[in-house]
Amino acid sequence: MPLEHLFFPIDVQGEYEIWVQQSDNDLGGGQEYGIAWWAVGAGPLISGDFDGNGIVDAVDLARWQGDFGINGDSDADEDGDSDGADFLAWQQNFGTSAISAVPEPATWLLLLFGALLVPCRAFETRTQ
Repeated sequence: MPLEHLFFPIDVQGEYEIWVQQSDNDLGGGQEYGIAWWAVGAGPLISGDFDGNGIVDAVDLARWQGDFGINGDSDADEDGDSDGADFLAWQQNFGTSAISAVPEPATWLLLLFGALLVPCRAFETRTQ
């Protein structure tokens, strides 16, 4: 049975190469390969956003409390541990959000169409 999926976490940043080598000669030249990958950003977007959702809130505090003194999963200052300095980063950014309100493209299109329609409508009423 062929190997269908292979998952391998890479904890160190850097450049990598992926090599695929067919070692079974009786498959001929018709073997197809596909490669897919995903990456998760290193560290929070906002200092104190320990769950990486773009909002510093009570959920992040609960995560920090669970990680305090045990591991570096809630490490805002990137010193390798979850400690009081990381709590301070959470406290200073509590309520901060990385999510901003950006109008959808359809909104911009409607505004542009409206701006072009107004002068045409004004010209039409003057000529009558």
